[in-house]
Amino acid sequence: MSIGLNGLSAPAASYPVRETSSGSKDASVKDDFLKYAKMTPAEKIREQILKKMGLTEEALAGLPQKELDKINQAIKEKIEELVKQGRETIVGAFADIKV
Repeated sequence: MSIGLNGLSAPAASYPVRETSSGSKDASVKDDFLKYAKMTPAEKIREQILKKMGLTEEALAGLPQKELDKINQAIKEKIEELVKQGRETIVGAFADIKV
């Protein structure tokens, strides 16, 4: 069996619980969940790759263009690799079968 994401973590691990201006942790968790739910698969993968690299979108904004281009190229290649792996997997009712 293969899950096809090669160790990418669950979405809940990427958002810390924090209080909102009203002091409600529940509202913050809900906002974080809705933000994640609205992301495209590519955006989710990008976020997880950046997290593995120890980077954020804000940190990327401060990098020189040459370095930013290298990071974006690496992310693009990883997304293409994951998409290709997904096409090679037949999703079944009980198990995913790699062909």
